[in-house]
Amino acid sequence: SYTKHYRSEQVGISYDYSQKSSALPSFEIISQDSKKILRPKILLLDVESGRSLEIQKVKTISMLDIYQDFVNLNILSQYYFPTIYGLVKDVSRENKNFKRMSKKSVALAEETKKILNGIFTLTVDNLSSFVIEQGPILSGHRDFREKFESIFNRPIEAIEVINIRTDEGILPAAMVSLGRGKDMSYSIVPLGITKPSVYVLNRKLTSPTVASIVGHLSFKLKNLENDPISLFIEQLVKNPKSIDPAYSQMVYERYFELSKIILKNEKYALVETVNKNVNKLIGVLDLYKVSNRKLYQNLSELSKALAENNLDFFGIRKVERI
Repeated sequence: SYTKHYRSEQVGISYDYSQKSSALPSFEIISQDSKKILRPKILLLDVESGRSLEIQKVKTISMLDIYQDFVNLNILSQYYFPTIYGLVKDVSRENKNFKRMSKKSVALAEETKKILNGIFTLTVDNLSSFVIEQGPILSGHRDFREKFESIFNRPIEAIEVINIRTDEGILPAAMVSLGRGKDMSYSIVPLGITKPSVYVLNRKLTSPTVASIVGHLSFKLKNLENDPISLFIEQLVKNPKSIDPAYSQMVYERYFELSKIILKNEKYALVETVNKNVNKLIGVLDLYKVSNRKLYQNLSELSKALAENNLDFFGIRKVERI
């Protein structure tokens, strides 16, 4: 058994790749100014559990703007939130200290977590304890909530604070639930840094159904090799006419190897997930008229084999049970 830790520069995450876990390219196509814009995603899969998780980096935000208005509207912030206050009042010096997981960035994360937990759970019943812990001036908190919620362009249903792995070590992050029912979506924002990225997920990272995937997922680790599928995504987004055939071949091999493993392990839910992903990629290749017809043909044949449960295509010998 082998394990390799890859990064995806486009999505800003890293993950383990082995016989137990894998990753595939995924895309979202949006219309903007009468043009089709291709936004890259990564589909992470755990073979043993049969679970998957799709993740996309959508934007990078400035928390400093939110902190500045919070301090300006809260004259007692120096006493209740000294790290945030110090950051706002001495930006040029403080910014240099937030690149690594220093004591100050840990404190910044804790103070941000305190504000979020307080303002998103504030009720008439807990108002007195809120005032004791965070101060009697609510205008700054109200502004913080409005600006933080505007990041997502949708009302926030709930916020959980979880720990994620990054270059800075273990960093708190806001796990944000948006909408309700079938319209539910999820985002995650690392805390403790002034310019965090916002990620969109198709499931909560705290959900038991993706617990095994979270174990091999981390955010933007440096000094790692780029996953071939990430290089493929980069070329496809920049110029679909000039994709390196070697990367195309590696992407196909990833699909083939993963399909073989999940069929051997009879993870039929993953078979459906992978085949859906294959057809989505075929659609992207067709839309952008990618010149690599071999990749198009290989993926089409693989999709047909998955749909028909064609074990011979993947070189799997079926063992008869007695």
